[in-house]
Amino acid sequence: MINPAPAMTGAPPNARSKRRWFVLPILVLAVVLVLVGMRIFDAVAHTCSDEERAAFLEFPAYEGAVIDPGNDIEARGCVASFQTSGPPKDVIRYYERQLGQHGWTTQDFEEGAPEGGAEPAGGSLPASVVLAAVPSCAPSSALCSGTLAATRGGFSFNVAFEAAGGSTSVVVRVNEASGS
Repeated sequence: MINPAPAMTGAPPNARSKRRWFVLPILVLAVVLVLVGMRIFDAVAHTCSDEERAAFLEFPAYEGAVIDPGNDIEARGCVASFQTSGPPKDVIRYYERQLGQHGWTTQDFEEGAPEGGAEPAGGSLPASVVLAAVPSCAPSSALCSGTLAATRGGFSFNVAFEAAGGSTSVVVRVNEASGS
């Protein structure tokens, strides 16, 4: 009597291997699509709210610039940027004055080290040096930058600038303060 061939369990090893290589890219694609979808949902869910927009528009931008804030996906609030020929110290003074007049509490001004600037005596400094005054970008520096932060209630107001070649780029952000 001839014994029948043993019953095969599952697909042959070669077929299983092919199936695995077919399923693996589909799983990777599915994970990527889920992550992209979460990022898009996060961006839509954290747009510039009416309260943030109202705080943003309480007073005009520097030199009366009319700017309509957009969505700040990273900071989850409102953001707008503009260029001015005004020096950074004038920009920061303007925002310090306006914020103070509208009940915002300003923090110390932070100025980035001028590009190519010498390191002060006493060793290394952090990425930005905290100052209690307005920027003092040296006329000889190729680039200087800084930020001014303020808070009121559950919101934060941030003005960042970068100045080079007689032009100052300004970015203004308003968002719900973290931890509120």
